Amino acid sequence: MTSDKRQGLLTDTDKQWLSGDHGRYDQKHALTIAIAELMDDIKFLFDQDLDEISQPSTDSLSDLFTRVDSHTDMDREECAQYLIALAYIITNEPIDYTDIVEDMMLHPRDESTSPNDPDRGVGSAMNPSQSVDELLQFRRALTDGIKIGKSRVESPDTDTIPDIILVDTNTELYKEPTHDRLKPDDKNLDEGFDTNDWRDALAKWLDAQSPRTDSSTISQQTALDMMAEEIQLNVLYHLSQRRIHSDQSTTPSELPYF
Repeated sequence: MTSDKRQGLLTDTDKQWLSGDHGRYDQKHALTIAIAELMDDIKFLFDQDLDEISQPSTDSLSDLFTRVDSHTDMDREECAQYLIALAYIITNEPIDYTDIVEDMMLHPRDESTSPNDPDRGVGSAMNPSQSVDELLQFRRALTDGIKIGKSRVESPDTDTIPDIILVDTNTELYKEPTHDRLKPDDKNLDEGFDTNDWRDALAKWLDAQSPRTDSSTISQQTALDMMAEEIQLNVLYHLSQRRIHSDQSTTPSELPYF
């Protein structure tokens, strides 16, 4: 039996719980289920062919947002702002940098080879092939979401929709790799950099930058700076590859000549 009773996402009990009331013990669990069902409904909306909708007909999904401004005192721009903020949060908050550090490809220093030997390994502590997918989730969601939206506003086969949509920004679109986030909770780095796994991860970087440096004497701050730099460089590498393979250039738009 179906039900046509329509309500918003949050129940009164949800709102009380979010406002600090202890409420029911399983309130968080109940809300996670409701949000999962909401996302399933939103995907269902995108899967529909609007031309097949019976009366009253709708020209676009945006028609369904006509009451947002009057019902919530929120215009469409502010509505989109909160949806984008939510997308940023759900893709970036779960990022765990200690996991990323632990998954780094380790390159132990070959002590049997002279630092001046041209065959001695050089390069980065992070291999470009190492996954940084977690850090790129929001960017991919943003660009792919724009592509889906543009295909609904324009004709899906229009030439104005490139295969790869690029986003230029003056800020990182992922949670920053700060010292506190990189430092393992179960490792003691208070007195010099003496954790074996981390020393191995940095060895190849040291071979490239300062081959005679004893990694055990590196300060904690320097080690964490190196880790953050390697992670960010790897992200930039993946973004540059994406730009190279884009089917359209990103040259600045020029004003028409009158």
